[in-house]
Amino acid sequence: MKKDKTRIVNIDLNKHSNLSITLNALKSERSQQTNSTNNEDQENALALIINLFNEKKFHELNKEALNFNKKYPNTLDGLNALALSFKHLRQFKKAIELFDKVIELFPDVDFVYANAGNLYFELGNHLKAKEFHEKALERNPDNAVSMNGIGLILSNAGNDSAAIDIYKKALKINKNDSNTQFNIATSYRKLEQFGKAAKHFKRTNDLKAVDNLLECLYLEAENPESETTIEDFFELLEKAKDSDRLWPSSAALSAHASVRYNKTDKYPFCKDPTKFLQKYNLFDEGLLSDKIVNTFLSDVFNSNLSQRGQSLLMNGEQTSGNLFLLETPSIQKVKKIVEDKIAVYRKNYINSEAGFINRWPLNYTVYGWVIVMNDNGSLSSHIHKEGWMSSSIYLKMPSNLESNQGDIKFSKHGANYPKEKDLDFSEEIVPLIKGDMVMFPSSYFHSTIPFRSKEQRIVLAIDIIPN
Repeated sequence: MKKDKTRIVNIDLNKHSNLSITLNALKSERSQQTNSTNNEDQENALALIINLFNEKKFHELNKEALNFNKKYPNTLDGLNALALSFKHLRQFKKAIELFDKVIELFPDVDFVYANAGNLYFELGNHLKAKEFHEKALERNPDNAVSMNGIGLILSNAGNDSAAIDIYKKALKINKNDSNTQFNIATSYRKLEQFGKAAKHFKRTNDLKAVDNLLECLYLEAENPESETTIEDFFELLEKAKDSDRLWPSSAALSAHASVRYNKTDKYPFCKDPTKFLQKYNLFDEGLLSDKIVNTFLSDVFNSNLSQRGQSLLMNGEQTSGNLFLLETPSIQKVKKIVEDKIAVYRKNYINSEAGFINRWPLNYTVYGWVIVMNDNGSLSSHIHKEGWMSSSIYLKMPSNLESNQGDIKFSKHGANYPKEKDLDFSEEIVPLIKGDMVMFPSSYFHSTIPFRSKEQRIVLAIDIIPN
């Protein structure tokens, strides 16, 4: 089959998944594949659709794409654009139905499979995502979007070595692709190959690159065989503190480095996260009940969500994707409870001068996943690097636990950050019971204290992620 010439607009889909999505506008050589009449009016209408997609004006995009499809029915461009508009408007059933229709009409077009694969990845159904990306690559072995899609699925499952092999193939196609550079850097970072990760973070224009590069420089400076020094880290941190966009990871690094090197913590995100630690009990407030929790969990576990590989999690499992994208009534009900508590939390600190509060994002995504822990389960210390405010709702807690078993512990020290023996990083343990909701800045290291019980510990974890 003759390959079509394309003009491609690559758009960052959502920052937590590091994917780009492709809106392909094919030129007149494709006239034999479509029922549309290629003319100037159609080209102008398509150009408007592309501009609206670029500008993230998805309501207007939806309106124009609907009009386009009425005037030019069953065209590849129109149906694909309409599917993407529904996707970004969180009308996922309509998006899936449209992608299915496009694939039925144009079964040999690879980028439609890639777009559908990206959608299923975001919904947490990685088996389906992998199926569509593989079909895209069958039709076009050089489809870098689907290479990245496969790489992200592998990375999500904890197989970053295999993901890197895929990203290397994608870079052979386009060594300057920002998304691929960011994704391979992320996998190297997860494998603690910080020097290699830093090299690739420097080659991407992703908004998160500086934040991730800071971490790589901080940890690579500990490598005696590396040319990276701690001065490189502090030089970049000085620039990062004045950025328009604040990051919890940079805040955690700055706080940690200020203790290790006896320096003032200048990063303006949240210098004293203990002050912003809050706990509510949703059972006591009448917002949750055993019936609501059981229905919610049943719907979550029957939603074909893939499991996420998590090296920090012992004797447990966690779901992939953002479960709040699912349209199931019980899930949306819990999401509304979360949104209302976020508003209460923010109101409690409305007069704070901390950047975490006074630069609270105007637009954000509420992102949720479920973590199930079994006997002797634990979660090692970590932060939520792409969040802003994080939270945990304890849907089920084992009874009769000893001491602080199963509780959550906070500190400014955690993960694989270096720690000299004479340094004292204070810790705070928050005791937990069923129904507790703990809210805190995403920059605050936290972990789960191991517990012994035949009963499961089930948590709904939440981030608000700036758009």
